[in-house]
Amino acid sequence: VLALELVGNGSLASGSADFSVKIWNWNRGALFRTLTGHTGSVLSLKFVYVGENSLLASASADTTVHLWNVDLGTLVRTLSGHQASVQALDVLPDGTLLSGSLDTKAFVWNVTNGSLVQSLSISFPIYSLEVFNFKRMYILTFFVNNNDYRLANKEKYIDLSADY
Repeated sequence: VLALELVGNGSLASGSADFSVKIWNWNRGALFRTLTGHTGSVLSLKFVYVGENSLLASASADTTVHLWNVDLGTLVRTLSGHQASVQALDVLPDGTLLSGSLDTKAFVWNVTNGSLVQSLSISFPIYSLEVFNFKRMYILTFFVNNNDYRLANKEKYIDLSADY
């Protein structure tokens, strides 16, 4: 298991090296559903609320982000554009999805229509990102050199104050 995310309704989602997303009944500890479609390890998961609908976003080493309808167990759409493993996801309260990749790019996605709204290139691969407020996305980048993990001294942001 490489990623976990609580999925509302008492469920837990797990992403794995076997390329799958599994939905678990939290109360019973039982497997409810398996979602397949990625061709690489699933590295990050985020639950996305879009109006009345809810989707589960999964980021993968296959360079894509998939959006799933968990209730139906169906793939809603695939977000493509990264050139390397997608390591990180985060979501704004309005449902805007953010993805970060080893290709040194952070993307802002409109999950309703799957369009790429904004892209930011930085100097280092993105392993983690976090939205601290509604107007800026801070990107934490880490690099590895001889098993020495260091936080790169970079703080970049995307201005998210524009209406999408």
